[in-house]
Amino acid sequence: MNQTHIDLLHLLAEVHFINGEVTIEKLCSVGADLNGLAVLSSEQLTHPPEAEANWKLYSDWLRDQWAYAIGQFQRGAELGAELGESWLVINAAVYLWNHSKGGMEDPYQLMTPSFSSVLELLRCTGHQGESTLMLMLCDAVIKGLLQSARVRQQSQEPLESGRATEKTKRAMGKSVEKHGSNPGVHHENAAVLETRRALEVCEFALKLSNGDSAVVPLALRKKLLNSWVSIKQRLQQQINTRLDINDGGKNEAVRRMSGVLLALEMLQCNSHSQHKTMEFSVPASAVLIKMASECMWTDPAVELYVWTKLALYAHQTQEHCLVLSCTQKALRLEQQALHWVRNDPNALSSLCSVQELLSCAASVRGQSLIHEAQGHHRAHLESLTLLQSAVSLAEQAGSWSLCLNAAGIFWKLCVPLLETTQTRRELRKPLELVLQGLTKSLMRDRKTKTALELKEDGAVKETPNSPDADDEKQLKLLGTMLNTLIKILGENGEWRRSLKLLEELKRDSHAHCKFTRLLLQQCVLVKARLGECVLSDMQRLTSPHSHLTVSSGNSNELFCSGLWHIAALNTEQPQQRLRYFQKAINVLKSSEVQWIKVDLLLEFSEWLFHSNFSLSVICPLIEWAVDILLFTHTQKTTEQCVSSGVCLSELCEVERLERLMCTHTLLSLTEQRASPAHLELLRMAHNYTLLIWKVSLKTAEEINRSIPVQPVRTNSSTKKEKTDDKKNKQASLVEEKPLVQSMTISLPVTVKQWMGFQCPEEIRQSFKMLFSPNFSLRLQNQTLFYLDLLVKELQSLSLTPLVFAPLHLAETIALDLKESKSRSDIYRLRIIRNCAVLGQESVSPYFEHLMSFTLVPEEELTQVQKIIETERNTSEGEKLLDEGGARLRTPVKLWLQKAEVCISMKLFQHARVLLEHTLQCTKALGDHPSLGQSLLFQAVVSNEEGLYGESLSHLKEAQSFHGDEEFCFQVAVTLMDALNAVTEAACGTLSVLLDQRPNRASVLHYYIASLHTRRAVLLQHLFTAVDSPVEALKSLCQTLQHTAEELRRLRYNTHSAEASRQHAHTLRLLSSQCVSPDDQKLFLLQSFGVMKSALCIQHEATAQVLHILHAQQSSWNDLPALRETLNLQLDLSDLALFMMELQASELNLMWMERNRKCLEERVLEDYLRSSSDLSHEQQLWATINRSLPQEVLTHLSAVLCHSSVGVEARARAQGMLGRCLRIVAQQRHPLMHSLIWRQPHREEDEVSKEETLQENREEKSKKRRVKLQLLLAQASECLLQSMCLSLQQDLVHLLPAVCVDLLECHAQFDPVLSGVFLALMQSAMCCRYLSSLVLDLRDTLLFPLLNLREKLQLSGGQRSALRSLDEELDAYAPGLSLLRVDPHHLSILGDLPNSFKILLLQHSPDGNVMFAGFYERVHGSETQRGKNLTGGLSCSQVVKASVQQSSLQQLQNLLQEFQHLKKTHCQPKTNCADSKVDQCFQALVNGLESYLQPVLSQFDFSCFGPCSSSSSTQSRHKDEKAADKPPTDPGEYVVLLADCTLLPFPLEALSVFQSDSIISVSRDLSLQVLHSRLQNNQEPVERENKKEAKGSHGAKGKSDQSRGIKAMSVSRVAPPNTAALDSHAFRYVIEEDDGSHTERRGATEMMRSTLEENSQFTAHWRGLRRHSLSHSSADVEQLLRSCSGFLFSSSGGFLSNFPEAKLATLNLPECMMVILFECEQKIIKRRGRARAVEDSLSSVCLWSLTRVHSVVINQWQSTEVENAERMHTVITSLLKEGLTSGRAVHVLRAHSLVAAGVSRESSNTTVDACRNTWSSCSQFNLVLYGLPNVVIT
Repeated sequence: MNQTHIDLLHLLAEVHFINGEVTIEKLCSVGADLNGLAVLSSEQLTHPPEAEANWKLYSDWLRDQWAYAIGQFQRGAELGAELGESWLVINAAVYLWNHSKGGMEDPYQLMTPSFSSVLELLRCTGHQGESTLMLMLCDAVIKGLLQSARVRQQSQEPLESGRATEKTKRAMGKSVEKHGSNPGVHHENAAVLETRRALEVCEFALKLSNGDSAVVPLALRKKLLNSWVSIKQRLQQQINTRLDINDGGKNEAVRRMSGVLLALEMLQCNSHSQHKTMEFSVPASAVLIKMASECMWTDPAVELYVWTKLALYAHQTQEHCLVLSCTQKALRLEQQALHWVRNDPNALSSLCSVQELLSCAASVRGQSLIHEAQGHHRAHLESLTLLQSAVSLAEQAGSWSLCLNAAGIFWKLCVPLLETTQTRRELRKPLELVLQGLTKSLMRDRKTKTALELKEDGAVKETPNSPDADDEKQLKLLGTMLNTLIKILGENGEWRRSLKLLEELKRDSHAHCKFTRLLLQQCVLVKARLGECVLSDMQRLTSPHSHLTVSSGNSNELFCSGLWHIAALNTEQPQQRLRYFQKAINVLKSSEVQWIKVDLLLEFSEWLFHSNFSLSVICPLIEWAVDILLFTHTQKTTEQCVSSGVCLSELCEVERLERLMCTHTLLSLTEQRASPAHLELLRMAHNYTLLIWKVSLKTAEEINRSIPVQPVRTNSSTKKEKTDDKKNKQASLVEEKPLVQSMTISLPVTVKQWMGFQCPEEIRQSFKMLFSPNFSLRLQNQTLFYLDLLVKELQSLSLTPLVFAPLHLAETIALDLKESKSRSDIYRLRIIRNCAVLGQESVSPYFEHLMSFTLVPEEELTQVQKIIETERNTSEGEKLLDEGGARLRTPVKLWLQKAEVCISMKLFQHARVLLEHTLQCTKALGDHPSLGQSLLFQAVVSNEEGLYGESLSHLKEAQSFHGDEEFCFQVAVTLMDALNAVTEAACGTLSVLLDQRPNRASVLHYYIASLHTRRAVLLQHLFTAVDSPVEALKSLCQTLQHTAEELRRLRYNTHSAEASRQHAHTLRLLSSQCVSPDDQKLFLLQSFGVMKSALCIQHEATAQVLHILHAQQSSWNDLPALRETLNLQLDLSDLALFMMELQASELNLMWMERNRKCLEERVLEDYLRSSSDLSHEQQLWATINRSLPQEVLTHLSAVLCHSSVGVEARARAQGMLGRCLRIVAQQRHPLMHSLIWRQPHREEDEVSKEETLQENREEKSKKRRVKLQLLLAQASECLLQSMCLSLQQDLVHLLPAVCVDLLECHAQFDPVLSGVFLALMQSAMCCRYLSSLVLDLRDTLLFPLLNLREKLQLSGGQRSALRSLDEELDAYAPGLSLLRVDPHHLSILGDLPNSFKILLLQHSPDGNVMFAGFYERVHGSETQRGKNLTGGLSCSQVVKASVQQSSLQQLQNLLQEFQHLKKTHCQPKTNCADSKVDQCFQALVNGLESYLQPVLSQFDFSCFGPCSSSSSTQSRHKDEKAADKPPTDPGEYVVLLADCTLLPFPLEALSVFQSDSIISVSRDLSLQVLHSRLQNNQEPVERENKKEAKGSHGAKGKSDQSRGIKAMSVSRVAPPNTAALDSHAFRYVIEEDDGSHTERRGATEMMRSTLEENSQFTAHWRGLRRHSLSHSSADVEQLLRSCSGFLFSSSGGFLSNFPEAKLATLNLPECMMVILFECEQKIIKRRGRARAVEDSLSSVCLWSLTRVHSVVINQWQSTEVENAERMHTVITSLLKEGLTSGRAVHVLRAHSLVAAGVSRESSNTTVDACRNTWSSCSQFNLVLYGLPNVVIT
């Protein structure tokens, strides 16, 4: 070939190149893509022109032009190869590479033929050093061949499935034609051939790049290695573990790098390998990391790739240490790799790929770092920083998947840090940056997807608004992060910053419709918070022309309504909220969303009501909701429904009925309580509740019918079933259990059925089916709220029987829908409580599990403890997540509700446990409303338990937390109870609220009126205890009258009746303060009228309730309103009886005055008497009194005829009935009183003998006497029934009045029975005194139980609860049984010894009458209640006399003066004369004689003998009997039983007890206490020697074993009718002299000498001797528990070092005698009482509760010398002389006389003479309580 031809070929090759270039430029100029596709304009995107023929022709022409240009470049290369010019081939290759790579998405498959031909030409001509180009062409050819092979392999799969089908047909017998060739085999061979060809090209390229001949980019060799590994895997060829590719290279550096890259590609192929694909054997990650570390990398981008991939693989194997090492090296290459790809021309890696690798490295390092951190906060923040940079790098790289993945991991790590405010603030900036990066990456990804959504023909594949599979997940992540960021900013008050951030995100996200919609929703929320206008954002979201609008009509309405609802809830401006609520409601127009519209109307109305909008605005909205519920989706048209009404039976949808119940309940609040509509709406709401149960029952029956019948097992069971015992048991159980279809589920009809109802499982399942999934948590809470409100309103109207259906419905929703056990327990407790209100608590099936409902579930405790632990650093700001915050507060509020129910049920200990948990949680969580409520409830519990100081502290703290009007009212009421005083602040606060909350005006008026009523009642109780000022009482009457009228106006009839009753009580109290009889009668008449009006009001309320409940067809005997009516009838009867008794007293005085006149005076008086002389008040008094007996009998008969009247009410009514009959008898026979009570008359009241005889002649009328006896017998029978019932049911407070009436009936006609009743009255009053004393001790364990018992008694609580409480008290302290009257008290007298003579003195309950009775030995002929008695005591005489309370008060003042003088006299260095003390004592005794003379003068004390009847020598002879002779029975003992008012006085100094024939005068609290001591003595006493030894040696202190005299113990035989005291178990506590007190030294020496003198009895005595009695109470308790007798001597009191509460709870039945020689006594503080004169009495009462037999104690203060002398005398009498306890104390007075040098023989026989012989008052200081017949043996 010549040169010219060569030049022409050169020129022709260049022309081909130029032609191809020009053609490509032409294509670009006409808007075609470089791959030959036409580019659509913006208009053509909307309307694709693919149906036009010209467009198709145009597209075909473009493809032809593209193929023509490629052919030109190929022809140029062929010419170059023909000429042997490699540079021409290289130029052609460059042209093809550049123009094919630039605009094509995947040029390999299209350009493979061209690249292959050029590659072959280059291999022939040589590449002239262009090894990089050569390798790039090889890589392109390899990828093209592999893609072609993949396509062929994929096309083979349908053919294989076809062959399988043919085989099946052939197997079925169908003929198949033979084919000449198999296309599947052809495709398979072609794919393998193409793969092998690719392997050849790849191996050629690897040898070319082995680094021996030329240096090639490492990134290019990496690509080749990737292709080589992929080919090996396809060909199922394993690669050796040495990672050698056999490329013949000798460059060690290239070989090492190639080995690492090869291993990475093998790992990648393994990770992406599919099923049945070969996997390579790869070294471990640690080995690869070591290999990579030894390499000298020439390409920073490739090195970054290596370390990143190694980190990813190490992360997959959970080798986090290796991950941290690899990522550290990878991130160090950031700057170097970025600089390399930006500046180095040989860098084949792109900037995006490097950024993606850096993002992956940062992401995986952050994950591993958080794993290794193990909760370390700083490492946690570092990992978040790495993930934030990963998101940023992924966003810069434009990789949406990496960005989303890193953001998801970032959010997962953020969630634990959202629990505290501090960590949330730290997340604010990172969250903002991540969110911005996500938004930018998302928008870039959306643009890329939009550009790739075009078809090859130019048509749009899918619209931009079409849903994507991952859009929901992406939007959920974006929405959660955005919501969190907005709330973090809002928590810090940066709402403006939130709005600015949202505006920035909106600008970046305009291309993404769903995200833009989410941003606009957040903008609406933030702008609503800021109070800005949201209309522009709402228009963009709701406009029908906007691409952001939801396509579906109903969905669009719901979306728009939801946005307006959110805006309404978040704005704080009332007008904006009003407007937004209206828009949210009005946008809902379609019928499918009407129930949601009802929910909005209900919520809107509720907000308007609580925001105090006008009721004229609220009522139409609620009625609109009712119309929607009634007149939509019914079978009738709207016009038919309106005209004919809606039948409730047609409503069969539970959700509709539930909403109707809510709307009617809310609508009832808008009506006035006095309006009939209020009650009617509540009844309708209750009916809807019953309909819900009816529909549920129907659904449950359908469920039962739908369940298939289980087959019954027969005998033909399999052998396996027969051999399997377990299965056989189960089968038998299945056969025995009735089928579900046979079950009959019936809805309760009567109230008792509702009380015993327990929702069956079938109905619970039907509830789950009836309530759709749309019944969300908010709607469940709304339903429960309105059910609670309905129950509260029904209870306020006394409609308690109607509350069970709503309560059971609420319990079912709480347990089965909300799945809240605590809330379910609350409703079960309320069911039990309401059953108890109706007196049927045991009817409820939940009653057996009552205690379990009061507990706190363990899971709730654990949950709250975790919350507290995470919230310790939380500020008082708003909680981050609304749902989370509500969930955290829910358990606490549930505990508060449960505690409230427990308080109302008197379960105070359980309430305290709940409140302790609540208080701890609320303080930790900063929940101030719940904290205030918790403190309030704790104050209520403290009040109920009498801990008023604790209550005040709780209330003071609770007042700092402001609450609603109900909270203020409860605080005020509790404060009144705690302070026992009046507060005006609460009334003022509630009055201020009247103007602020007009919609709650009726409730506020009720609260104010209730507070005024309580204030008046409190003042009334205070005035009762003191002399009441008349004007103050009149003011109280006006207040109570006003409050009663106000409560009546508000239709709180029961409360109005209660206020009227208190008004009547105040008028009755006012009448007692009047001096004038006319004024007294006037106030009583007013009180009677007010009480009758109160009864009328209560009758009206009861009638209304019965009228409403009549439709239920049940007995309504247990209604609270009916019980209030019965109580009012009893109170009215009590007032009427008081008036009748007053009239009877007047008649008695009038007849007595009449009997003093002669016959002529009587006739003249009758002639002159005229009714016209009476005033109007007197005539009214006479008229009313004539009708009083009939009215009382009517009311009492109504009470007694009531079937379910309580035990206390029945006993009270029986007592009143007997009292009424007694007073009627007294009115009919005015002189009956003087006949049955033979009292001493004053001179002016004496009746002449003739007049008495005349009167007796008149009374001897047989007919009148028979009537009198009949009336008294009837009265006695009723009173006896009342007394027996009170004894059986422990109604101690009713016994005194009943006993007084029985005494008035029997009087002296039957002294035996009268004595029994008198003793019973004293025992009952003593029980009440002991109860008040123990309550005042405030023992932490004992006081709550006693206080609860007292409140249960006063409130008429459950008798079962009282019995269980008494059992618990007896187990804790057996002596507390004395707080109750023994049911067998009537037979006590028969158990007393015959040697006792008992004088009983007792005031009446009102203190105006003194009763006295004398009990002595029963003779054989005497009978008691029809039984012959051969032993015991009986009453021989009962007397009474009127006394003046002022006289008793003067005596008490005189006693206080005497005690003060005595205390002053006993103090050292005082000059108080003994004569002054004795004179005061003489005056005290004289006053006591005068006070008791009216009753004592009626007795014949001849059995006591004269004042002085024996000589002193005889007395001394009695006292000096030898100790070795066994003592005989000393005879009779005088026991003085006086009430607690008289016991503090020196009763032993009375003249009647100064006879020498009296050998013992002791005293006791009551006959029951005395009998209990005797019963303790009869109990077998067993002591263990070990226990005694332990008790004696265990006591610390100096014992008597150190005495130098070793005495022999002597025992004596106890005489009959005595109680033996074992001297071996005697214990003592004595204060010894420390050398500083002379008097004490003498007392100590006397004590020591006394013990030594009687050493034969004191050898085994053990005790404590100390200089100062600062001994441990435990040591003293140990002595007491092991003693038979106890001696105490000290300058102080025993209770000064021993707790009173501890003493009251000791059980010492083995202790026979306690001797206390105290110089001074501790004053026991008692709330609200003056107890200065009762120190010794209180101490005796406490010792009596320990069940000791006798107590010897000083009545007043004494000196140590006097105590020593008394102790010497008493111990000598007890030990040496062997006297009984009563005689030993009584002999002390005789010794005092002898010591004074006064002989009884020289004394006069008169009482005054006996008084003059007293040496001093100290001889009467020591007294004996208890048994006087205790003797030491």
